[in-house]
Amino acid sequence: MKLKKQYQHVVPQVYLKQFGFQKEDYGGKWCVSTFNSKTKVWQDRVIKTFLGVNNLYDFTPSSSSMPRRLEEDLHGGVEKRLLSLPKYLEGRSDFTRDMKLDLAETMSNFLCRGVRTLTWIEKLVEKGKYDDFFNIVTEDIGIFESENHRLEVLEVIRGLKMKDTVNNLMLFFMLHVKIILSNAHMTIYFNTGGFDLFTSDNPVTVLAPGLGLLIDPKMQMFFPLSPDLLIHSYWSPESLEVDSVTPTPNMMIPMNEYLYKYFNQDLITVYHDDFIISPIDMSLLDQEE
Repeated sequence: MKLKKQYQHVVPQVYLKQFGFQKEDYGGKWCVSTFNSKTKVWQDRVIKTFLGVNNLYDFTPSSSSMPRRLEEDLHGGVEKRLLSLPKYLEGRSDFTRDMKLDLAETMSNFLCRGVRTLTWIEKLVEKGKYDDFFNIVTEDIGIFESENHRLEVLEVIRGLKMKDTVNNLMLFFMLHVKIILSNAHMTIYFNTGGFDLFTSDNPVTVLAPGLGLLIDPKMQMFFPLSPDLLIHSYWSPESLEVDSVTPTPNMMIPMNEYLYKYFNQDLITVYHDDFIISPIDMSLLDQEE
C-alpha cells in the first residue's frame, strides 16, 4: 500500500491565515507577506503551498495500521481547536488550568512538528543517542503499563526506518514538552493597539541551552498565538532578560513597546529558519511608498 501524495504543513494553514490576507491577483487565495532572510526579498506567498512537505508526518503503512494518524488525528486536532483559543481569551484577565493545558499542548505541537526539531531528533538517531533521548522524554509521562512495556516500545522504534523512528520519537518529545509547559509559569501579553506581532517558519522561540535542556532555570518560550496574543512560558520571573516586563503567572497583561520590540526585533530576526512572516501586507506598504 502506497499513500497518496499529501502536502502536510509544518506551520498550519489555519494559523497562518490569522497573519494573512486574500489576494485578488492570486484569485482570492489566502497569502502571507514573507521576508526570506537568505535572499533578502519580501514576497507574498500562497498559504496552501507554503511551509509544507509532501507526506512528512506519514508512517510507513507496513509498520502502522494508521499511517496518517499523526497528521490527521494529532495535528488535525490541534488545528481544529486553534481559533477557539483566542476567542476564549478575549476580554479576560486570567485563564484556567484547563486552558493552560490547551495552550501548552498547542505550543508543544508547533515546536515539535517543526523542521528544526525533526532535524535535531534525526541527528540524535544518526549518532546512536536515541536510547538516552527516549529514556529522558518518557521517564515521567505516565502512558506505559510497566517498565517492560516502555522498553518494548523502544525496541520497536529501534527497528523502524529513519523517518518512522523520527516521527515516533517526536511524538514522545511532544508529550514531554507539553508536561514541561504545563508545569512552568505562563503569561499572555495582549495587544493594546499598534503592536501587531510577527511570526515565522519557526513559530515557537526557545531560549534555553538546547531543546534537550528545557528544565533549565533560564528557559523561556515565546509563541505568537495570533497577531494580538503572545504566550510566554518560563520557570521564574527573576531569571528573565526582559527587565522592563514583569510577567504575572496565569494572567493576561497588556503588551508594552519594550516587549513588542524585543520579540519582533530581537527574537524573530534571530530564531526563525528561513522566513519571517508579517501581519501586514507588505505589498500594500510598497505601493504607498
